[in-house]
Amino acid sequence: MERIRKLPAKHQYKQLLMVPIIFSAFANSGARPLSLIKERDALRGVFNDPTKAELKILDNASFDFIAETILNERLAERIAVFHFAGHADGKNIQLIDSNTQAEALVRLLKGFPNLQLVFLNGCDTYDQARVIQDAGIRAAVITTLKPVNDDIAINFASYFYYAFYRFNTINDSFESAQTRIMAKDDLRNHYFMKLDRGLGKEEENEIGSYTDKAVTVYTLSAPDKELLEKTFAYEVDEEEAEGDESDYIPNRLLIESISSSILSGDNISEAFKQSDEYADLQQKYARYTENRANNRNFSYLVLSVLTMLPFPLGFHVNLLNANALNWNGLDKDKKIELLKRQVITYNSIIQLLSFTLLSSFWSELEKNKQLAILPRQWKVIKDFFSVNELNNQDVNYPALLGTIREIFENNQIVPFITEYQDLKSIFANEDSFFETHLHIQGLKSSIANGEIRKMKINWLCSVTEGMLSAIFSKSGFVIRYKLSTVKNIEFAKSRLKKPYYYIRRIILDRYTREEDDVALFENYTDSFSVILAKGIDQVTFFKFLTLSPFIIDENAIRGEDLSKLYFYSHKSGENYVYRWAENPDETLTVGKPYPKLPGKTAAELDRINQRMAEIKGELEAFKTLINY
Repeated sequence: MERIRKLPAKHQYKQLLMVPIIFSAFANSGARPLSLIKERDALRGVFNDPTKAELKILDNASFDFIAETILNERLAERIAVFHFAGHADGKNIQLIDSNTQAEALVRLLKGFPNLQLVFLNGCDTYDQARVIQDAGIRAAVITTLKPVNDDIAINFASYFYYAFYRFNTINDSFESAQTRIMAKDDLRNHYFMKLDRGLGKEEENEIGSYTDKAVTVYTLSAPDKELLEKTFAYEVDEEEAEGDESDYIPNRLLIESISSSILSGDNISEAFKQSDEYADLQQKYARYTENRANNRNFSYLVLSVLTMLPFPLGFHVNLLNANALNWNGLDKDKKIELLKRQVITYNSIIQLLSFTLLSSFWSELEKNKQLAILPRQWKVIKDFFSVNELNNQDVNYPALLGTIREIFENNQIVPFITEYQDLKSIFANEDSFFETHLHIQGLKSSIANGEIRKMKINWLCSVTEGMLSAIFSKSGFVIRYKLSTVKNIEFAKSRLKKPYYYIRRIILDRYTREEDDVALFENYTDSFSVILAKGIDQVTFFKFLTLSPFIIDENAIRGEDLSKLYFYSHKSGENYVYRWAENPDETLTVGKPYPKLPGKTAAELDRINQRMAEIKGELEAFKTLINY
């Protein structure tokens, strides 16, 4: 704190807010000891970066000890969260020296001008939320109804703070913690969470209707809903912010991870090891690792990697590289553009993985409609089709991936991408997927509400790249499959010869789109579809999985050259909305008449609308199959 006192007055307030405090008071009881050490350690595991937030923990806290610590260390302005863990009995929280009534707690909280959240993690603390609200304290409050089991208290707190620490709103963090608790087999049948956006009579009656059914109910309340949309943001002195992580060089870790995964991943075939592409990447990677400071070596390695990634992924990685040129000379807005591109890149890879596994699930369900599927697994799949215009940016793709993998495992099904059998071991812990998801969702919120400008962009880009690298490093197997659009198939048969097919396709394995290819085959695939195949030759091209209607190619539907891929997003009324793989802000609506196009005849427009109707019909057919 000595350094802060010496700062000039004009910088003092910003510096004080730059590192907010999560003030945590732990008070145990000798007669009824709680597992507070576990909760304390869980919080330490979450708030693990002292440059971003300071976790101030008081063990064996008394009221006087809390008040004196805050006063002596001048903490009041920096306290963003007040967390209590210990016994409580409705009107009081039980500190070491005595029972502390809600009124005394309120007097303490009123001294924190930047308080965002009060979390009273003890038994039956709900009544204290009203006292806090009536006192005019403008902060969200998390409380409980009825007794709280140690395990639920520890898990709920750690899950909530993990999401909140990664820039998710208080509301989203509460729902995220609820979702993770409900997904646990040992907890989901015993605990019920209720989100409360106020403390009016209607809300109290609604909560009361659940108390007989639930063992524990966590509640979230605030004087107004805007407070629940707060994120864990902090001020940064503009003159000093960009000095942090000055040695960060964008995309180095990402490209290294992709290269290493392609060259040394599991199940690499001998044929691939003998290919020119593998030899080129191996040579470029070796040259780069010998001299990482040589930017030319890095550029050659990037080009080698890009030629091997499926088009949507290669396209985004290429833009990541382009947006990071002259990094140290870029202003904050330009660096935020790289952060936005990282978010889009994450969405691209997680959607490609999810839609591939979902398509594989569809194929298996058509073969056997009696698959053993638990109600909670059905719920995750059906929730995906419940996404609408308001929440389509919040789809929990990791939950979808994990659920379908679990269904395959329980039913002893080998997915089309056989590597998905090892999805659990590939990512060591499926929570890593979920944690990346929370981080990305938090970034989206901060970008949307403008809070991103108050944050350390170098640091955020570095952390986000690390998460992307963790996913890419275990996803090198994607280059062993060929993503293609099949645009048209013409049947041909002449006397005394076998029938054959002219397939017009485009192989999407480059970061820049190649020209359409017309190949002659003795077999055929689905037409006007995006497929994932084992290869491109006479045999492997027909070992394929159709990814449409989850991924569609508008140019194939329009009968035009090249490709324009769209990923399924959500339902809007009776129609379905897709987002362009290159720029998610551009959408395509399936279900309404396609707009008139210059140079297209009425008959050609009719064919386009017919193809669009078929896509909608396929989505409706799948929803029928899952009894949506």
